[in-house]
Amino acid sequence: MKKIFCALLIAAALACPVYADDLPTSFDMRPLLPKIKNQNPWGTCWAFASMGAIEADYLMNRSNDIDLSSLNLTSSDLNLSELFLAYFAHAPKGNVPDRTVFPIFSGDKLVTNPTINQILGGATARVTTAIYSRGFGYGPVKASGDMSYSNVNNDNEKEFEARMKNKRAWDYESVLRLKETAEFDNLMNSEEERNALKKLILQHGGAYFSYSDANIARNNQYYSYYAPYDVIDAQKDTGGHAVAVVGWDDNFSRSKFKYDPGIDGAWLIRNSWGEESEGHDKGYFWASYKLYSSAVVFIMESVDKTEALYDHAPLSWSNVNWGTGEAWGANVYKVTSPDQKLIKVGFATLADSADVEIFVNKSYGMKAPTAKDIKSGDLVYSGTLPYCGYHSVSIDHAAIDLTSGDYFSVMIHVKNPSAYSKSYALAVSFAEEGETDSFFNFDGQSF
Repeated sequence: MKKIFCALLIAAALACPVYADDLPTSFDMRPLLPKIKNQNPWGTCWAFASMGAIEADYLMNRSNDIDLSSLNLTSSDLNLSELFLAYFAHAPKGNVPDRTVFPIFSGDKLVTNPTINQILGGATARVTTAIYSRGFGYGPVKASGDMSYSNVNNDNEKEFEARMKNKRAWDYESVLRLKETAEFDNLMNSEEERNALKKLILQHGGAYFSYSDANIARNNQYYSYYAPYDVIDAQKDTGGHAVAVVGWDDNFSRSKFKYDPGIDGAWLIRNSWGEESEGHDKGYFWASYKLYSSAVVFIMESVDKTEALYDHAPLSWSNVNWGTGEAWGANVYKVTSPDQKLIKVGFATLADSADVEIFVNKSYGMKAPTAKDIKSGDLVYSGTLPYCGYHSVSIDHAAIDLTSGDYFSVMIHVKNPSAYSKSYALAVSFAEEGETDSFFNFDGQSF
């Protein structure tokens, strides 16, 4: 029997404090990590930051459900492909069914055949989440063969483009898939949030970390970095940058920064500019707790090749928010194969400690339901999710057997806690014109 994973709603995530007790004053993941990488010459820091965090999670959890030995990998040679993530995030139309995964625009026009310079450009952790939440064929792969970063440079762009013309993401074997994420966006001001991130780093080895970079704010003597707002605003050479945070030191002195952050304490940062980069200690540096920054923890799990995915979100993660404090959303799917069983639902919450209910209705038969036909169906999950981000919730206990040719709906009801009662409850990826697969309301009655 084929197991089915439904990606219901993909939502942007806000800060999500998970309170941490008895944390050590310092933590350093460096002894377990592979050698520092170099993103040059492309703007792919986001992909390197993502893979740095995922590799750290991989190594921290290798004795649990993720088995390095079965993949013929060790910590010294672990090398997951940044090129795979960057390329297939913006792959030309021929590499994915019917459309680009994340379109590239020039002005207001869609670029249907982007160049390597356009493909290997900037993105965010939410793009990583969107790609790796799409199921088998879109998880991290080993950096070898076509997917080795050294295979594309200024000298062989055309050769690389020709070689990749007919390649698809699922031609490569995924070694992991995304289980869940947690996002943090108030690290500068919230000690609770910093403690929450530290707790997850202890469990998963590291996190994606983004900030504004200005060379003037580096103290090369102590390999440290802190840039206050006025310094960032005054510089012309600043830009958004993504790295991996792989540790911390609460006692790192404020006197070791070029500009005084006001408190002691720093994050240990793994960069992607090579081991010899100025202002770095063999590729690492320290970033003040008071640096304006955000972070994402990627929590991975082993790939289950017996699973299939139903979703309507090839563009996946959207910043279009929906519902204030509480909202309902439903997706409708048509069962495409016999002997399938619904076991998981994927979605994201916008606030920490959100109350979530999931309903499944398979009473529609072979007629596609319209908005007025959508009913909640059977309650298969009810609980409070401890932190915001992407989640894949198991409903295997509910034993939802599906019939080929029939339609079924998955409904999610999200209610934010009182502290977030005026915050959005859902984020929506709008369907293409003419599609009517997703439905929303704010009263639980009329879609």
